[in-house]
Amino acid sequence: ADKTFDEVRDCYSLYINSLLELTDNRSGPEIVHPMRTRIHDEEDPYLVVAADKGTATFSDVANDISREHDFWLDDAFASGGSQGYDHKKMGITARGAWESVKRHFRTLRKDIQNEAFTVVGIGDMSGDVFGNGMLLSPCIKLVAAFNHLHIFIDPDPNIKKSYAERERLFKLPRSSWQDYNSELISKGGGVFSRRAKSIELSPEMQSLLDTRRERMTPNELIVLILKAPVELIWNGGIGTYIKASGETNASVSDKANDEIRITGSQLRAKVIGEGGNLGLTQRGRIEYAQHGGLCYTDSIDNSAGVNCSDIEVNIKILLEQLVKAGRISATQRNKLLVDMTDDVAEFCLENNYYQSQIIDNITLHAAERMHEHARYMRHLEREKIMSRFLEHLPNDDQVTERIAQHKGLVRPELAILISYSKLTYKNALLESASLHEECYNRLLLSYFPRQLRALYADEILLHPLRREIIATMLSNRITNNIGIGFGYRIREETGANIEDIARAYVITVDVFDLKSTFHKLDALDNKMQEVHRHECFQALSGLLERSISWLLRNQLASMNVDQAIDRYLNDVNILREVISGVLTGQSRKNYVATRRRFISHGLPSELAQEITDQMTLASAFDIIEIKTRLHGNTEQIARVFYHISERLQLPWIRNSISSTEIYSHWNNLAIVNLRNDLHANQRNLTELVLQTVDSIQDASKALQLWEKRHAEALERYDQIINEITALQTRDFATISILVNEVRRLVQIGKRTHYVGY
Repeated sequence: ADKTFDEVRDCYSLYINSLLELTDNRSGPEIVHPMRTRIHDEEDPYLVVAADKGTATFSDVANDISREHDFWLDDAFASGGSQGYDHKKMGITARGAWESVKRHFRTLRKDIQNEAFTVVGIGDMSGDVFGNGMLLSPCIKLVAAFNHLHIFIDPDPNIKKSYAERERLFKLPRSSWQDYNSELISKGGGVFSRRAKSIELSPEMQSLLDTRRERMTPNELIVLILKAPVELIWNGGIGTYIKASGETNASVSDKANDEIRITGSQLRAKVIGEGGNLGLTQRGRIEYAQHGGLCYTDSIDNSAGVNCSDIEVNIKILLEQLVKAGRISATQRNKLLVDMTDDVAEFCLENNYYQSQIIDNITLHAAERMHEHARYMRHLEREKIMSRFLEHLPNDDQVTERIAQHKGLVRPELAILISYSKLTYKNALLESASLHEECYNRLLLSYFPRQLRALYADEILLHPLRREIIATMLSNRITNNIGIGFGYRIREETGANIEDIARAYVITVDVFDLKSTFHKLDALDNKMQEVHRHECFQALSGLLERSISWLLRNQLASMNVDQAIDRYLNDVNILREVISGVLTGQSRKNYVATRRRFISHGLPSELAQEITDQMTLASAFDIIEIKTRLHGNTEQIARVFYHISERLQLPWIRNSISSTEIYSHWNNLAIVNLRNDLHANQRNLTELVLQTVDSIQDASKALQLWEKRHAEALERYDQIINEITALQTRDFATISILVNEVRRLVQIGKRTHYVGY
């Protein structure tokens, strides 16, 4: 065994040495190419080694080689070494996947941290992901599990005692299911060797696995375990156990598990948590999801481990500069790394939380947005960024079929598009020159733990990978807050570039303090139904999307971000205070009804008020622009703005626009433009009304004068809208007539104002 270990280590060392001999290095700000090497690609000194199964024990070996090559990353080269973050001790990969599992069960209206649930597991307690995962809830009923050696069955486990026993096994240097205390296994259960010729099934096992067979081979028993009607399958092992019905075992390329592999349609578990990689094929996941199962992908579920390695590398890069400058010692650096463990874990888990949230949110409207998702997939293929065939996403014929059946993409498919959405944002941002701007300093600082921010804020701002970190954070946040392909869609609508979109995002989040509201909503897990919480999230996401679009259409996103925040922040806060008092008529009724609905869904009264206000503030930028041009009073302008909305029945028109059927991309774009046109005309009309009086303080007088001067035009408008509201059905063409009539009122107002009417 020692000889084999030494041979593997020597081969590994040769491999790492070879990689570093061909990799660019960094000397201060300069990039140094390998000696006697012809360079055909761009400069790229970033090479790291992930702490993966089979090589995690060699992290220190890799870091020693890094030092021998004087590689700029030093021991940041290989994460998880003796002076790094121990993933098993942190349980970070399992904890990240558990965020997905908890979300799935919240969809099922079950709190698995406080309610018992049945689990089938793949792995054993000695494994990092399996062992940590099976200790993440005190309510786990692990009824069956298997690894490469044994099959464990506990038909009716004592939850408290079985948890304690799993914890004992996890703490052993090495353990297998054979080490499980047999006295704690419930009646009819046991631990069975996978080498046995056959296994006798007790009545309790037959009941658990829904079979009448009294004896079967170990592989047949494992197949039944995978098909068991349980609530969760937790994959923490190695191998591919689920494929699609149309896939062959040969195409899976995991011969060792051919005899026990089942299809996605045969699964009866409600949820699958993928702590391990490749437990299901992508087509197997899709088939399972199309039959009602809840899962994302392994890359979504277990991403916290990779995320943790990335953060470790970036922290070590910063600290190594301080060590070399003599500002801290190596001992102090290592202590600081340990002290920051919890902060690093929290950051990683937050990412897992938000990426699963946006997937679920999109899932609720996936059928209605199939046109949009299909167009984005075609865009990715056209740009040679993605292959639908390789990613097992529907082709155009299959898209047409799903639209006809009113079906959208399922979670595993949406997870792929989420990943590509983030990737395209990041790559586009890295090509821009804006990431060195001061407006992103707060974002960069928020990436690092509190201790580092407090001690070395100035050094963080000069981080060698500043651009890469900011690009990653922006791509994550924009996608997690708004969804798939937003950048592509908004570029089509406005012609904006990715730099403008990023600036507009930062402005909007800060001006409306959306991060705080999102966090308050996060705190309501298991306190209200997920579908209702998603409704609140969508309201905030809608405000974010519309405000970004407004900034881009009005060509303000390219201005200095801090100046833009200063321009809008104070007035938005004023509007937040007065908004409930300036609404009138139907707008007021809608506002009150929305707030009451949120409270009935379980939102605390204060948060229901806050989110309702945020929704109403979607017109804030329009009001503030009028105030800026006319040098008026924000509250009075808001009163006129909403009184005009009521007088012209604009809420009804907006609702009609929103309810218009979307049947193609161009139809959707026309609807978006129609909505934007209506908002712009409301703003223009408000400004014209206010210009009819000497003092903007007299809002009621302004409205009276305007109505009196345009009585004939308003009478015509009222007649048209009354006729249209009486129609049984209304289409896009009909609604566009109303928007055009609002535009006509603006044109009349401009003519009469120009001639001094």
